[in-house]
Amino acid sequence: IVGACLAHDLKIWDDLGVKGRLYLESPLRCEVKFVFSLSSLNCFKYVSSLSQQEVQRLSDYLQEALWREETVKKKLAVLTEISTNLVNSSDVLWTSRCSEDLLRSKIKVLEAQLQVCLQKFPKDGVKKLMLQMEKQRGTYEEKALVALQKATQEKADALCQAETLQEALVTAQAEALRWQSLYKELMLSSGQLRENHHLSNDQLQQLHTEVQVWCTRRVKRFECKKYIQIQSWLCVPCSCPEPERPS
Repeated sequence: IVGACLAHDLKIWDDLGVKGRLYLESPLRCEVKFVFSLSSLNCFKYVSSLSQQEVQRLSDYLQEALWREETVKKKLAVLTEISTNLVNSSDVLWTSRCSEDLLRSKIKVLEAQLQVCLQKFPKDGVKKLMLQMEKQRGTYEEKALVALQKATQEKADALCQAETLQEALVTAQAEALRWQSLYKELMLSSGQLRENHHLSNDQLQQLHTEVQVWCTRRVKRFECKKYIQIQSWLCVPCSCPEPERPS
């Protein structure tokens, strides 16, 4: 036991009816004080000294007692849960048995009422009722057969329609694939046509530029020839540059 002062308040009983409290104060030595009362005595005190081994033994006993107490608490909790489950299951069982008894009593009452009804009706009336019920049964069976045949025919028609729709779907998918491939081809051809159009525009622009250059040169040549003719008429030497040769 380690510590400056540890106090364990424990009740101790012996065979003579002695009771008291145990105080543990020092780690090396401790004093055990008992205050007890007997039938012939009022009270007296007894003080004894214990060794460290006995104190350690008492500590071990206390720890074992605490562990056993925890174990007992756990077992009590488990037993409490089990008892609760048993009570619930017994309640469910009793409820089911009560409902079963009620159903049996209702069945007995209905059987008694049926017996009373059979006793009230004469045998001929019962036979007529049975024949009427048989006729109604035959009518219901015929109606059910007609409804079943109608449902079978509708099912067959639905299956045929589903097959037709499936074939139409396959055809539509094939047509869609064909149009998709055609669309791709048209896209490629339109791209090529666009490129050719751009090339044609470039070539046309180039030709237009060449035509403009040629026209400009031709105008210059014409002016030069005209100027030369004027100079020759006036007998004045011509100082204009020579016309460029067409390339």
